[in-house]
Amino acid sequence: MTSVNYFVPDAEANALPHVIATYIDAYTDTDGLVVDPFCQSPSIVLEALASGRRVIAVTFNPLDALRAHLGLATLSTRELGAAVTRLADAPKLGVPLREHLQHL
Repeated sequence: MTSVNYFVPDAEANALPHVIATYIDAYTDTDGLVVDPFCQSPSIVLEALASGRRVIAVTFNPLDALRAHLGLATLSTRELGAAVTRLADAPKLGVPLREHLQHL
């Protein structure tokens, strides 16, 4: 490794994939490595992978890790439907969550 190229996008960049893709294209080689040391969402990882880069993403926050993991996971329609059904059936104040939300 002869040099390190980096960028630090602001918080709004995570909502703008084209901004991330532009930075990755501008500051990394086509076979380069993108490191996201404070991975808070899957945005940078997804854009780096889409552009053919290798990626290392690190976070010590369990919620950020879960958000990134879920954003990178591929779920089938059946799995997603089952998860939503389990959530709807979960109790909230003694009634299923779906009923609780309907009464709001």
